[in-house]
Amino acid sequence: MADAAVQSEDIKAIALVAPWLHNREIINEVYGGAESVQSLIATSQKAQAKYQATGELSLIPADSTTDEKALMYQAPYYTEPARGMIPEYVNAFNLASWEDWLTYDAISTADKLDKPVAIVHSEAAAIPQGAQKFYSRLSGEKNEIWLEGVSQYEAATKTI
Repeated sequence: MADAAVQSEDIKAIALVAPWLHNREIINEVYGGAESVQSLIATSQKAQAKYQATGELSLIPADSTTDEKALMYQAPYYTEPARGMIPEYVNAFNLASWEDWLTYDAISTADKLDKPVAIVHSEAAAIPQGAQKFYSRLSGEKNEIWLEGVSQYEAATKTI
């Protein structure tokens, strides 16, 4: 969303609720260190090469309560039928996407963002340090609200 706001004059302001904002430091922290990240990038590159050679996608289940090879094995919310695992959800993760995800620096987008920004987050939600770093780099009008004990799954449903 932040990138879209930077690129579009039609977007006048943005509000980010429990955003996942990362940079290389956070990626290394979340995904087990630089060596682990490089391994995932190599997996991505192999999957990209396979697709270019055969047209075949390298898919694994995104979420599962039974398949240990799933990206998010036994992860709450994602594997709950009434929440993440709804019938409309396509439960697949393309291994070729790792490289773009792991090398994307969402936090640096704040340097280019000159529109009003509001962030709602919580220390109990995923990577609050990313939201803090992003917010600190904003030079324009900004506002932040920090909720107590609220996960990223609950943040969007809270009345502020």
